[in-house]
Amino acid sequence: MTKLLVVEDHILVREGLAQTLRQLDSTEVLEVADFHGANKLLEQYGCFDLVLLDLGLPGVDGLTCLKFFRQHYPSMPVIILSAFDDVHTVNLAMGSGAAGFVSKASSSDRLLTVLRETLLANRSSVDVSRGVLDEPSNRLSKKADDDSTSLGLTDR
Repeated sequence: MTKLLVVEDHILVREGLAQTLRQLDSTEVLEVADFHGANKLLEQYGCFDLVLLDLGLPGVDGLTCLKFFRQHYPSMPVIILSAFDDVHTVNLAMGSGAAGFVSKASSSDRLLTVLRETLLANRSSVDVSRGVLDEPSNRLSKKADDDSTSLGLTDR
């Protein structure tokens, strides 16, 4: 049985995420609202197969939680979930040890795909360039293409 932990402070979002994650085969989903709840469950159950962590948590923020998880549970993959999906935020999360990043603007199908890829990758890092960050990366690459064309640059 795969054990997943959802750390999200908004109860409606947390319950929706848990319901979505239960679509994965043989999955047990536990949910908490903050770092302290997550830490209690980690002390009780040990390492989870995967953690879905909101960046915008009250009290101890998601980035601080991520760094704590990396230090104390280095083999536990953590996927960051955030409404802020700009390049700086994604790079900060991935550079701090996140296994992946999912924008809250993504579909539930996209979330499940990222989680499956992360679980199948044997806890390896999910490459953001493979589409973990859906819409924003497409906007950024289109903007870069538009800029290079307007400057008369070629495809070297």
